[in-house]
Amino acid sequence: MKYISIILMSLFLVGNANADTRVLEVIPKKTFNVGGKERAYLVCIDSYKFIYTYAFLDSPASTMTQFFEERDGKSLPAKC
Repeated sequence: MKYISIILMSLFLVGNANADTRVLEVIPKKTFNVGGKERAYLVCIDSYKFIYTYAFLDSPASTMTQFFEERDGKSLPAKC
């Protein structure tokens, strides 16, 4: 029974996740107020807009934030 549960757990944990990802725009340093070793990108992931920033400071750090827009008084994710 122990071996069967190990096999089943390994099958559940092995998976392949793919997303349609593309860079819509590289945000200029002047616009986003980033320094010399920082980058900002507007990306589209599965038809939703995100802003991705990457900073090379003492240790590399990155953030990703999703865009939202107001439609009919509701806050909804912005589409690409």
